[in-house]
Amino acid sequence: MPFGAVFGSLVFGVVATWIGWRLAQAPSLAVGARGLFLAALGLSLALGLLLRRPWARWTGLVGALGLAFVSALVIVEGRGEALGIVGMLGSLITFVLLLVPKTGRFVEAAAAASGRIWVGRVLAAISLVALVGLAGASAITPGAGRSEKVSASTPAQASARPAVASREATPTPAKLEWHDFGPGLDKARAAGKPVLVDFFAVWCGPCKMMERQTFRDPGVIARLAQVVPVRVDAEEETPRAGVTGYDLAEKYGVMSYPTIALLDREGRVVARFSGYRSPREFLDWLDAAIARVPRPA
Repeated sequence: MPFGAVFGSLVFGVVATWIGWRLAQAPSLAVGARGLFLAALGLSLALGLLLRRPWARWTGLVGALGLAFVSALVIVEGRGEALGIVGMLGSLITFVLLLVPKTGRFVEAAAAASGRIWVGRVLAAISLVALVGLAGASAITPGAGRSEKVSASTPAQASARPAVASREATPTPAKLEWHDFGPGLDKARAAGKPVLVDFFAVWCGPCKMMERQTFRDPGVIARLAQVVPVRVDAEEETPRAGVTGYDLAEKYGVMSYPTIALLDREGRVVARFSGYRSPREFLDWLDAAIARVPRPA
């Protein structure tokens, strides 16, 4: 069996299926559909390559490009940088191996093929449907058509978002006011509030998504009145109030962006997460995190 078929079956059967399964568990309908189609494509192509079906080679070439694209989205959306890199490298290597005749071209013996022709047709149909579905699901932007909007909502729109709007206990400010780390911690101590720190980088795609979608949501802005919001450029080397963003990122062990941490008034981490979260997901996390903040004696 050509090496390209063996390697490709491993990449599609293991890497693509695992990424698809992870995405299928996302609360976003578009991301979940993308994951289901990717998992179906991975399993069908893996079996097709193991059976040495000629269609699997050509569909695998297109599928490898699709896996590379989805892996790039996984990295950009902050859903697993290491997983996305493995998917990207594996898909590109698979593409090259299937493209080169010595590693990717294979002819199945007629005797062996005769007993499995219906299996190959079924797998080919599943692969084509999954490939088309994956292209359609990947074309939908994350959060499109969902209740979390970037801009401010009208009263009619707000009524369609009960899970977010119901948390609004105070008038919503027009824009979230961010503080530097030192002054923010001082303000938190004086006000008796916890600190929410957003560790970001200027080039980070998921950080920009959080800024556009999550931190501009009226329900999120209202809920953050219970904390002191602090923003730290984790790669900045210019001191602010005597400390650099780079040093703070080192101190708190920030490995990816964005990293959101809730600190108590003494600067100790109560809860944290990395990657993009929608307004609804962020508010659920924030509620649980604030409940864990130690009460003053």
